[in-house]
Amino acid sequence: KLLQFVLEDDKQRLKFVVDERQRLLVINDQGMQAVSPPFSFKVLATFEPHRSQKLSLWNWTSRLVTQEPEVNLILREYGFHRQSLWQFLSKIEPVQLRSMEQQFSRFPTKKIEYHLQLLTILRQVHQQYRRQRLKSKSQEPKKNNNNHLWEMMLVQVQQQAIPITSTQALKDELIQIRKFIDHHRRNLYQSPSWERSLIEAVHGSHFNDLEELEQRRIEEFYYHVEQEFQPYYRQMRLQLLDCSLETTILQRLTYLRNSSSKLVKQSAQYLSALRYFYVSGLPMREIAVQIAEQHGYQVSRLLNLKALREDSQRQMLLLLHNLFTDWVKEKAAAEHRQMWEEQPGIAIQLLDESIADIRNMFAQAEAEKYDGHHENNSLVAQRIRNFCIGNG
Repeated sequence: KLLQFVLEDDKQRLKFVVDERQRLLVINDQGMQAVSPPFSFKVLATFEPHRSQKLSLWNWTSRLVTQEPEVNLILREYGFHRQSLWQFLSKIEPVQLRSMEQQFSRFPTKKIEYHLQLLTILRQVHQQYRRQRLKSKSQEPKKNNNNHLWEMMLVQVQQQAIPITSTQALKDELIQIRKFIDHHRRNLYQSPSWERSLIEAVHGSHFNDLEELEQRRIEEFYYHVEQEFQPYYRQMRLQLLDCSLETTILQRLTYLRNSSSKLVKQSAQYLSALRYFYVSGLPMREIAVQIAEQHGYQVSRLLNLKALREDSQRQMLLLLHNLFTDWVKEKAAAEHRQMWEEQPGIAIQLLDESIADIRNMFAQAEAEKYDGHHENNSLVAQRIRNFCIGNG
């Protein structure tokens, strides 16, 4: 049993765990060490694999951290933000910011209007970039996109005669807005529940934690994936596996045929050796006799079963991603399509169950014993056997 929290920002990465003796440990570049006072901690949950709905420790922890307001509060107090500055502010409505600063800050009116102007420009640039990306279907790396966004905003800021000369100076100004919002949320969270309810009732729902709102949207998307995409994946599962295995085997065969004369000879042996192994169940040394080789290790090198499994797994994960992409474009709600377009990396979180299924499938094949009485009972082995019979 282990509880793990990962806190990270642009410059540092810390991992906190609770060991079996209920000691809080910090893991960093210097190794693992126990935390001494004045730090204190409370165990919010314990990871138990058999009850975690097939989630990995990492995914389980990420979901727990996201769902716990107390953890989010602690993260913000220590300056850790799970979202970039741009992602965070792009979800803030200017009218919400103005209302919060007018009622809960000591900023002068000019400063409030200045913040409002900067946030408005940021959101305009964000919308402009989204339209450009949808039009061009750009797939630039996230880091480059982020730099490009700041440069686009700096141009817009300077066109409006705002005295900011660099992207770093621009970020410094916007960090003040994020600090104010964090401070406001912390005060709101620490206020008595009745007072917090009254504030929300009087001033509207925009004082709710926007990160929690975003998480609810993700959870709703996750629910639709479980209810609609997962049955579709299970229906297509064997087809994806067969396609990945066939692609990998044929790529290997093509490589052998287009290589040196020695490897061309092996190309004539490859499918026969595969058939003897998976269909006839012969050990390597007997297969060597059948394909005119002298030693069993030569057959092992020819088949290279470890690489076959690893390449096929990568191919199947790629096919899963393509299947999910097509499903989102054709079947998902407009709101979920937009979320996926803005955060393509979210597919890893949404498809954690399918990804785990594929990895487990190939792990079972990896665990089979390949000796004189080897067994080929895993699903991967069965589908390779079907391929060999169909191409005999």
